[in-house]
Amino acid sequence: MLSTDATVFDAGSRARARMEEYAKVLDTLSIIVFCGGTHTPVIEEKLSLYPTDSSSRFFRIRDAVKIGKRIGSADVVTVQDPFETGWAGMKIALSLRIPLHVQVHTDFLEPSFTAMHWPLNAIRLWIAPRVLRHAARIRTVSGRIKSHIENIYHPVAPISVLPIFAETEKLTHIKKTHHPKFKTMLLVVSRLEKEKRIHLAIEALKQARDAGLDCGLVIVGSGREEESLKRIAHVLGVSEWVEFDGFQNNLIPYYAMAQVLLYPGAPYEDYGMGIIEALAAGVPVLASDVGVAREAGAEIVPDTSGLDFGPALIAFLKKGAPMPASLYSPYASKEEYLKKFADDLMIPRPLQ
Repeated sequence: MLSTDATVFDAGSRARARMEEYAKVLDTLSIIVFCGGTHTPVIEEKLSLYPTDSSSRFFRIRDAVKIGKRIGSADVVTVQDPFETGWAGMKIALSLRIPLHVQVHTDFLEPSFTAMHWPLNAIRLWIAPRVLRHAARIRTVSGRIKSHIENIYHPVAPISVLPIFAETEKLTHIKKTHHPKFKTMLLVVSRLEKEKRIHLAIEALKQARDAGLDCGLVIVGSGREEESLKRIAHVLGVSEWVEFDGFQNNLIPYYAMAQVLLYPGAPYEDYGMGIIEALAAGVPVLASDVGVAREAGAEIVPDTSGLDFGPALIAFLKKGAPMPASLYSPYASKEEYLKKFADDLMIPRPLQ
């Protein structure tokens, strides 16, 4: 597997726990992680983690390919996207003459994808069809992404729809608490990156407070946009009502305090695990039309520019946020998801 999630090297992280569960349903799982810095490789009987520890992000593909060729023995290469990890995975699969399994978590064929990170995403849009053309199987997390790929690329490889499993059992009966400072606590759980559009949540908070609503915003997550978001809060005069709590492994205390989860991501954005978790915890969700938001029962803000997010939040709080009639769950159990994930990787080797 090729991944960009360096939190797998943290033994207590949710990403590490998820990879350990994947490894249990496979013979072995070796993960090459695109990253910088210095990380200690993890070599265990079932799960092994190999960091690229590249001196520059421009060398990560090269370094990942070298590691993949060195590992050598494998039955399939699976990559977390059809972009950088996909290109490296394609090179490894061709070298070892094994199948390539491509996972697609982002609706990269949405027009806003290219515009958000120009020119990087334009390059990714050039890479994607070349990687997908070499795939033996493609896994998407939603039917919408599958339809876009089929309609535009017409790939030969079969496409499966396998949504991400969300741990909801611990969330369904949590005891509600109160934020010590905010009467109404708004919550964001997200990486602090440009495509997550967290600035819309801060701007919506400003508009809600100007409308006389006593609320504050707690942002859980880390990323490159943190300092920029803090400046936005300062310029808007709402720093007193915005808390940045960084990355947290345990989100239960936050869902317990929150009255509304805000999810203002760009339309091409990923699945939306936080949406499912919040709804399971009894926290209504106000979201852009992204990922699983509509299907799961979130209140949708249709304006893709984000200009309507503030007024939508004010209306949402004044009318009382509704909960969906039933909890969205694509799987009966975690075991069912893990079996389907393992089965999706069972791809016959190509003829030598």
